[in-house]
Amino acid sequence: MSQDEIGDDINMAKYNKIFASLILLVSMLLAANISTAKSPANQYADEIAQAEELGKIIYEKDIAAWVGTDKLLAELGNDLSGLPIRGWVTDKDKKRYRVNFIGEKDGEFKIYYQAWTKDKKVKKSKTYEQGIALTPEQMTMWKARQLVSSQKFEKCAKTYNTVVVPYEHGGVKKLYVYLFASTTDPSKVVLGGHHRYTVSSGGEVIEDHIAFTNSCIELDKQTVPDGSSLAALMISHLKTNYPQEHHVFVALSHGQSLYVMATKSDDLYEIKNGKVRVVKTKK
Repeated sequence: MSQDEIGDDINMAKYNKIFASLILLVSMLLAANISTAKSPANQYADEIAQAEELGKIIYEKDIAAWVGTDKLLAELGNDLSGLPIRGWVTDKDKKRYRVNFIGEKDGEFKIYYQAWTKDKKVKKSKTYEQGIALTPEQMTMWKARQLVSSQKFEKCAKTYNTVVVPYEHGGVKKLYVYLFASTTDPSKVVLGGHHRYTVSSGGEVIEDHIAFTNSCIELDKQTVPDGSSLAALMISHLKTNYPQEHHVFVALSHGQSLYVMATKSDDLYEIKNGKVRVVKTKK
């Protein structure tokens, strides 16, 4: 959980005035209890379902890596007890997420520490001073992670979190490698500067890359004009006519509703508890 214009069609000079208007609009929408429109939800049903699924997986893997890293540092210290750990990949071991901390020694990648997590807690951990071999699946994810981490892209933060998600769609297996701009300030919500790379199933070739936004976007979730608690966040989205997985991930991470205005179609969506619904559609 680790960060400049306000992004898309909002510039920093007008941030305070526009953000106050957005909060007012969200409050009005919540009070009006606007019913769900049908057409966009039907038209983009597959895309919305994929965004929900991927956003949830990203969130769960990010939480696992977060608590796993805290456990690692608590047990081994900031020097990692001298182990050559360089990063991690997260997979599933039965019903638990397993965070595999990987390092290189004598030209060979091995796992030196593992943490099994569930419900934001580490249930078991183990250190391997000599390292253990990666499974073929873990090695593929690690290769994809290393490949993407070496790419040059426009950054919106000093620190980026990486999440690797093996994904099968339409019978085709691929790896999605996400780079999320991060911040250590809990009052900030980073909505821009996130990227998705599509990597071949072998983890060796980048097939596609998208930036989810055109610019860096950061909101202050504690900035409310009347000093009251923030009920929801709102952002415009230029890339697609529906929310994408990074929106679902951000909403889940901050535990707040996120309203996404798809500017090309003028459709307004709400993301709450990992689910996307249409709030308003252009008539």
